Amino acid sequence: MAEEETKKKKLSFASALILYFAGFFLLLCLFWVFKPSFKSRYNLIITGLGKGRVVPFIAQFEPYKDKKMGGAEYLSSKIKELIKSFEGNPYNAVSLGNEISGTSESYFTNGEAVIESLNSYNLDAMLVGNLDFSFGFKRLCELSTKAAFKFLASNIVDESTGQIPPSFVREKISNPGGVLKVAFIGVTPHQTPFITTQKNTQGLRFSPPGPGLKQLVEENRQHGANLVVMLTLYERKRLGEDEFNALLNSKPDILIMQDYASEMPPARRFDDVVVKTVNGYNQGKEIDLLTVDLDEKTGKIASFTGFRFPVFCDEIQPDAAVLNKISGVLDKIKSIQNEVIATFSESYSRMYDEECPIGDMIADNLKESTNTEIAFQHSGGIQGNISSGAFSMGDLYSLLPFDNDIVTMDLTGLDIIEILTIAASLKRGIIQISGGEYSFSNRGIDDFELGEVKVNGSNIIATKTYRISTNSFLADGGDEFRPFRRGKKIVIGSPQRDVLKKYLTDLSASGPVRLQFADRIKRK
Repeated sequence: MAEEETKKKKLSFASALILYFAGFFLLLCLFWVFKPSFKSRYNLIITGLGKGRVVPFIAQFEPYKDKKMGGAEYLSSKIKELIKSFEGNPYNAVSLGNEISGTSESYFTNGEAVIESLNSYNLDAMLVGNLDFSFGFKRLCELSTKAAFKFLASNIVDESTGQIPPSFVREKISNPGGVLKVAFIGVTPHQTPFITTQKNTQGLRFSPPGPGLKQLVEENRQHGANLVVMLTLYERKRLGEDEFNALLNSKPDILIMQDYASEMPPARRFDDVVVKTVNGYNQGKEIDLLTVDLDEKTGKIASFTGFRFPVFCDEIQPDAAVLNKISGVLDKIKSIQNEVIATFSESYSRMYDEECPIGDMIADNLKESTNTEIAFQHSGGIQGNISSGAFSMGDLYSLLPFDNDIVTMDLTGLDIIEILTIAASLKRGIIQISGGEYSFSNRGIDDFELGEVKVNGSNIIATKTYRISTNSFLADGGDEFRPFRRGKKIVIGSPQRDVLKKYLTDLSASGPVRLQFADRIKRK
């Protein structure tokens, strides 16, 4: 009897064991069938650096010279076309910032036309750049309430509260499809207070990349982010190794930056960080795309490819709904924009790293209107070109979109030499000059030197004091031309645009204006 009882117990145990393994196998099969998995491909659409361009324009430089490009209605259609090509794979769309100012359309609508355009692109987030502060921090906060996307700025702090301003967010979390979770982090360059008018960022503190950035990335991973995408307007070739390494050491999966290359640099991997760039001269002419293939189990990047798509207006059907919306905003300002103030006999293009007739004209106007010995205009403040024929108020505000006053001051010859040495680095572009001339050589970001400098035909004297004129942006030390802040006997004058408007109107009274190349800046 005992033996029979023992056999029953063994059979019962064996049956239980079989049932256990059968159940475990069934659960394993169910897990395999229904396990969390990542779709193998993820697409990231990247816009930005539009600089206020919401209407189509004619490109001035190669490789797109004389092509009609950009415009909100065409960008919107191109983005929809790209999304359709993804065939259901997950995607996000973001902007690298520097969108809100730079044209008369943006200026006369106080940024509203730009926000309306960006809303049509179905963006998840936009990095806050220096040009986005051009209408002041208060206006930027107002525009954030009109935006259908988040303003990213992880490293901007309101000094009165010690917190990120309520209009910005440290990160934006998105679930574009399946179990994929993507975190977007924005890093605004900490030099921003020196590359916009200082009053626009008053009360805000901008932190350089550091340990806190790495902590923020780790926090997002702990909160379930499979991919961390970092957006910044830092530019690789103009960035010191310490700052670049600080960005890499924060360990995002993807880092989106600027480039200024004539051809698109390939997306590259640095220490497991995929780096993709957007051209700093974009102005809405192009849309960038980063396509990554993901490991289906871990969601990590297995391979990647970068693309850059030109937005040719003659190849794209415009988005009628966007066109109607933007036209409704712009109709209110047409009469102001279309007022003709001058006529030009030829077309002229602005140059950032070279002397140009437009820069000579603006610098000459600064000098002549103030009767100073020498005048300076930064190339970054010249945002438009000049076409032959009628020149309107809209053209003037596109040429000089920033609200600068004319400032006169005393600087020493040594101060001027330091300013022109910074210009020779080309980190912030050439300084256009009137009343003087200079030469320089530049073989790389850290391999440059200033040559001979003359004022009114004579060699500059380091110890002598010169009366100079410039705009209020440079007078504040903007674009990192900080020696201007040493100026003495400072006098703030009239708005720069108003003075240039009168100058051009007076010149046009005797016929179309013809600009000359003055040959004041020589690169050896």
